[in-house]
Amino acid sequence: MVSANLQVTQINLQHCKEASSLLNHSISKLQTGLALVQEPWIYKNRVRGLNIRGGHLYYDSTCETPRTCIVATGAVQAKMLVQLTSRDVTAVKITISVGGVNRDVVMGSVYLPYDAQEPPPSKELVNRDGFSLSSVRCPRTSAIKRTGKSCSVLRNTETSAHSGM
Repeated sequence: MVSANLQVTQINLQHCKEASSLLNHSISKLQTGLALVQEPWIYKNRVRGLNIRGGHLYYDSTCETPRTCIVATGAVQAKMLVQLTSRDVTAVKITISVGGVNRDVVMGSVYLPYDAQEPPPSKELVNRDGFSLSSVRCPRTSAIKRTGKSCSVLRNTETSAHSGM
């Protein structure tokens, strides 16, 4: 569990090895808890260059070229939501303490490709299991329901200049 003043960074690395190295350095200097990343550096079908000591890297390791990932430092206990994670979406659940009350928050890093055959939102944003990142209308946080429990969702979206969104 982390406090409500969690530092979150968002970046599109544009598949750059050097940008990954700079992000690693920035995370340690700025005491970032989470980094929501689009277009990470991929080498041999794996996200590379985001080796945070004591941290964890979340992404869809079943696809050849994931386009999103989330980096959590050691202070943040996160659980990847496999049912919401795909090549273009990475979602984790964390618990934040706000005024002494623990709240579950879903953090999502989303990439909306300009070359997609179907218009946004993609199937990954509208999940069949009844839990949908696209149900969030507010750019900050919003409450959604799944199996009777309420949680907040923060969705970060990288849209290409070519995207219609």
